[in-house]
Amino acid sequence: LFVGLQKANCDVFRLHLDPAWTNDNSVTYVNLSEQPEHKTGDLPTGEADVSHFNSKRLATFLKSIYIPLMIDALNHGMYVVVRPPGVCPGEIRVDGYYQKYLLEVWDMVSKDETIQAYAGQISLEVANEPVSVKNASGQNDAKALHDFFQPVADKIRENGFTGIIWIPGAGWQSGYADYKTYPITGYNIGYAVHDYDGWYGCADSNNSASTVATATRNKINQFHNQVPVVDTNPIIITEIDWSPKKPGSGHYNEHGDWVESNYGTWATGRTSVWGTITKGVHDHYGNISMTLSGTHCLIDIDKLLQTGEVVPSFDGLEEACGKACFDWYAEYAKVDNPVADYVNEAPISDLSNGKYQNPVVRADFPDPDVIRVDNTYYMVSTTMSLFPGATLLKSKDMVNWEYCAQPLQQLSTSDEAYQLKNNKDAYASGMWAPSMKYYDGKFY
Repeated sequence: LFVGLQKANCDVFRLHLDPAWTNDNSVTYVNLSEQPEHKTGDLPTGEADVSHFNSKRLATFLKSIYIPLMIDALNHGMYVVVRPPGVCPGEIRVDGYYQKYLLEVWDMVSKDETIQAYAGQISLEVANEPVSVKNASGQNDAKALHDFFQPVADKIRENGFTGIIWIPGAGWQSGYADYKTYPITGYNIGYAVHDYDGWYGCADSNNSASTVATATRNKINQFHNQVPVVDTNPIIITEIDWSPKKPGSGHYNEHGDWVESNYGTWATGRTSVWGTITKGVHDHYGNISMTLSGTHCLIDIDKLLQTGEVVPSFDGLEEACGKACFDWYAEYAKVDNPVADYVNEAPISDLSNGKYQNPVVRADFPDPDVIRVDNTYYMVSTTMSLFPGATLLKSKDMVNWEYCAQPLQQLSTSDEAYQLKNNKDAYASGMWAPSMKYYDGKFY
């Protein structure tokens, strides 16, 4: 599966800690009928029901299933976005049982040493599709989103996880306006958003190829109205899909609306219209990532398993999201995921054309020192003597560099470590440029 995603130029995999593994019918985690968020007879069902959550099962399967999946994905060049077991019930409250549930889940997950070690590649999406978020008294409150999710983010940081924390919004992850006034504070904070046909004032059925330009501008504006944090934080679209109408029977969605059948996605739309409009929004802001709602929306899994071929889903239908994302991801990869091709290295005077620059070749970082450990290059850089501060990056090819936290946690500050038993004079007098070494499993 990850080989297929890799060949499709997809580098984000969203992993659901599926409640099929964490629920235990012999355990009563919480008596929902006694919770103020719910009245008897109006209780969460399906994946929103956490009444049989078993933290011991989460601990067990985190080690035996979830983390091995994450590592497999990382080994194929993927970033992994982890979401908690299940979905939010219709109403959640500050200090309520569901906030306590999320705190327990993320307390366990964020403490894991493996997840912490890969914090640059593993990120955490703290909840899936909150609908209505109330304050502790059950009232609408502009600060409710902040007060619900800030403690969750704080708990994750307290445990030592340094990677990106993705924060959801209300309205099935479409409403973030309250965060403009009451943002989630801390570092490496992003917002996880969902986008389907009809959302953000844009419906495929109300547009045509001739109105794409106007509709794109309208959606850019409406997206900003609903997700104003796009101005200040990275955004990832963790659910999105579309395919055109297909002759046959339809169904009623969760809103009670009749939806005509399509080729196998939740939303019905066309790449030439809704897909193009939405891509225009992403390209306009430049800080929006995306991953389709399911792997089956991108690649034909059956064909992959049967023949090893990696082809778009829905028989490569031009108007469906699979073929569109094959094309888009390949286009993005030319800029965002370049290979070590020094023949096409852009000159310094060519910065504005989007070509990738090698920071070592161009010396973007002063006084760099690069070492190779196993199959990874590490670079340290500083501008003053006596190490007042250092920038550490890592790369597989010396072209694509990313900030790296893990080696910093291994750096020793002992005299012996700096001297490496043979550099006493240099240590005593200070040094103007950094030098990095790797010895017996540690960085110096």
